[in-house]
Amino acid sequence: MSEEGKKTEDLLRKMPASLRGRDGEKESLLSSILGDRRVMEEYRRLGFRDEDAGDFLVALSCYQESLDVCEKCPGLKDCPASATHCRYSLRVEEDGSLGVSLGLCELRRTREIMQNSFLYRDFPQEWMDYPAEERLPKAKRFGKIYDDEVFENKAKKPTFYIQGPQGTGKTFLSASLAMFQAEKGLRVAFLDCARRLEEIARLATDYRNPGAFAEAIEELVSSDLLVLDDFGAGYMTARIRDQLLLPLLEGRLRAHRPTILTSRDDYHEIAKEFGRIQYGARQGERLSQCLEEGIGERSYIRLSVPPVLSRIERH
Repeated sequence: MSEEGKKTEDLLRKMPASLRGRDGEKESLLSSILGDRRVMEEYRRLGFRDEDAGDFLVALSCYQESLDVCEKCPGLKDCPASATHCRYSLRVEEDGSLGVSLGLCELRRTREIMQNSFLYRDFPQEWMDYPAEERLPKAKRFGKIYDDEVFENKAKKPTFYIQGPQGTGKTFLSASLAMFQAEKGLRVAFLDCARRLEEIARLATDYRNPGAFAEAIEELVSSDLLVLDDFGAGYMTARIRDQLLLPLLEGRLRAHRPTILTSRDDYHEIAKEFGRIQYGARQGERLSQCLEEGIGERSYIRLSVPPVLSRIERH
């Protein structure tokens, strides 16, 4: 028998008879707690002795149950504590005894941080309801490249371009990268270009709020991360191109601020399409130059194979 096992056995023998349930339930519970390294490490960290664990069975069992539930976290949507998303933590009471406090679980706290970090979030709420490890493995792989190229090294090429046909997971991958940054409390804007750019451009003619458009541009230019999902020329007008998109991309490039673009098309083709829009030859060249300067060799990601759906995407 291991030293830990012998110690647990000795403590059980010393446990007062009043704590031994008629059918041994309390003895079994204490044995489970004493053998649970997660519980005992926290219990000892708070300064309590192993031989006193039987005095705090209620607190320790509540804490253990919370650990068990969170360890097998099914996501916020399917959480057994879905009404509150709370978990127990051990604490020292004013009288020196052991007690528990109830607080938000780590995933719920993380989601609240993310919700407060997103200036715009044009992807499903459900994608934020699962632990980071539930996201696609390739998001972590590309996230490492992204961190190395953009955040950690403060790269001079701060643009991340994700290209691939429909159904290859561009939106989910870029949303995962955005969530990784939002979890850190960084300000993130995730825009669905086909819908959101026109909405922002209309602010320029909102005479009831003349400063709204300039404020929106400044907010997007200064955000810690900007994601332009479904980037392309299909929805583009001269107004969106000249008053919104070019100033936005050029401003972020000058400030070396990270930007992620997702598209079905190569950006050279998109730049050509921009040039065909009304009086746009020069603007097309500006866009092409902006993207050439911003996109590095490792930060041009080409997706070709549809991903295996994660549990998140299947919901």
